[in-house]
Amino acid sequence: MILDIHSHNKIAGKHKIVNLSPENYIAIDKPNQFYSIGVHPWNIDHDADKMLDILVSVAHHENIIAIGETGIDLVKSSAPLFRQLIVFKRHIE
Repeated sequence: MILDIHSHNKIAGKHKIVNLSPENYIAIDKPNQFYSIGVHPWNIDHDADKMLDILVSVAHHENIIAIGETGIDLVKSSAPLFRQLIVFKRHIE
């Protein structure tokens, strides 16, 4: 069996974890689907604090089994390193 641990395809499938950004958390609507939720380093902007607050408020949902996508991206992200580090640390917390 193959398990897709990082899918952006929101079509339900029992062998995958669908990655959502916090503003799309409302998509957690399929009872047998697992999700991860996080602020991608490409999407760190002036709304990152709001997205992190949403993440904290929904992370307890029984279908969310992972936090992410997260990390540092010095190639494609326009956010400065210090801001990416702040968001990454909040993910870890």
